[in-house]
Amino acid sequence: MPQSGNRSDTWPPLARTRLAALREKKPERKSAQIRAVWPDIKAALDNGHSLKAVCECLEAAGVTVTVPALAVYIGRIRKKDREITRVPAPVRAVGTNDSSTALGVRTDTKTAGTGTRHAADPLANVRESGANIRSFDYRPELADPTKLI
Repeated sequence: MPQSGNRSDTWPPLARTRLAALREKKPERKSAQIRAVWPDIKAALDNGHSLKAVCECLEAAGVTVTVPALAVYIGRIRKKDREITRVPAPVRAVGTNDSSTALGVRTDTKTAGTGTRHAADPLANVRESGANIRSFDYRPELADPTKLI
């Protein structure tokens, strides 16, 4: 006969109660503490308050963080927010006429005029920028001997 504490129908309320209590506790990691009050920090910064003022408010609440460290935490949070809101470029299905898009190649917005950049070529941007450089290119093997001085 099963014990009443181990019954499968009683664990969800117990888990919810414990998770609610955990939600009210201060997180151990400083990054989690900053993330927990991020909407308030963002609102303060959007209203023109300085990082130093935000640090002072956090310190009064028991979260000790330096201004440079807070700047790093905020940068990481904003970067993660940008990554979440970024919409990936559409990739055509296999079987279309263009085989490069079937392999997951996307058009880069910086090189939209030059075509697509292949994901397998990490030096594509270097080659493209090198193609635009105009400099003196002397190759004696290509020179016409009748046109030399």
